[in-house]
Amino acid sequence: MSASMLETRDPPPVAIARHYSERGAGAISFATPGWRDPVISEVEYAMAIPKAGLVHARHVTTWAFAEIALSL
Repeated sequence: MSASMLETRDPPPVAIARHYSERGAGAISFATPGWRDPVISEVEYAMAIPKAGLVHARHVTTWAFAEIALSL
């Protein structure tokens, strides 16, 4: 992540998709351009931007998540 992203007032949005099946669990993330490191949890995101303060998370349906991912 670039130093300028760490200094921004508004942290970049990231969407994380978690999936569960009989074979186990996994995750994939989507982010705005310039975000170089994938994250698989809100904790990893918060640790990457320590100056961000509180992290706001939302849980949505798969359909809503696809719409969000397309907008990033």
